[in-house]
Amino acid sequence: MEMDLAFRRLRFGGASVRRDSAAMKGRWAALLLLVLGACSDTRIPAQPPLSATWQSGSTIHVEAAEEARLDDLIDAGLFAGFSPDEPLEAIVGTHGIPLEVTEPRGGERYYVYQVPAGVLWTGYQQTADGTVHRLIQLRPHPVDVESVVRPLVWAQLPRSFGSYWIVLYASGQRGALTRIEVNGDSVSRVLWFGPSTPGQRPAESHPFPG
Repeated sequence: MEMDLAFRRLRFGGASVRRDSAAMKGRWAALLLLVLGACSDTRIPAQPPLSATWQSGSTIHVEAAEEARLDDLIDAGLFAGFSPDEPLEAIVGTHGIPLEVTEPRGGERYYVYQVPAGVLWTGYQQTADGTVHRLIQLRPHPVDVESVVRPLVWAQLPRSFGSYWIVLYASGQRGALTRIEVNGDSVSRVLWFGPSTPGQRPAESHPFPG
């Protein structure tokens, strides 16, 4: 009898161990899929205002749906009426004299303005082939990423930690529409890209006195 009880304990104990082992393997498999998914560049279909999302390294890529506008994706009010579609020579007439004009590197020029959301640089970068890229760079006051990215977008993004970029693309476009630099929970920079013009550098003279 004692031998029979011992055998049954051993048998059922072994089944318990096997069940625990199987459960542990299942948890590790789920964790592995989660990690691989976070590192994958596989496009994941999304709901409007998005078309798809994918992640590569520390960058989350987001393609907008065809009918989506910038303000459907992020809070465009942060730019205070500025747009990279504005000709550089028209900015002062529209927004007034900037705080400064800066050329941090060769082939770059920015007009710097103080806006309610932070410090805004509007200008251009010129690449080695002569192409001029209009862009706006906003360096906001401390603000969390969920206040910049619209809720319907944020809810569909894979979660990242530390420092990473969120890059948004217009539907069917290869070039980025906006890039958002995130450190922890806070946004460090928001870049909004305008048109690129081959070989047409803006005038070198400042369109205002001083």
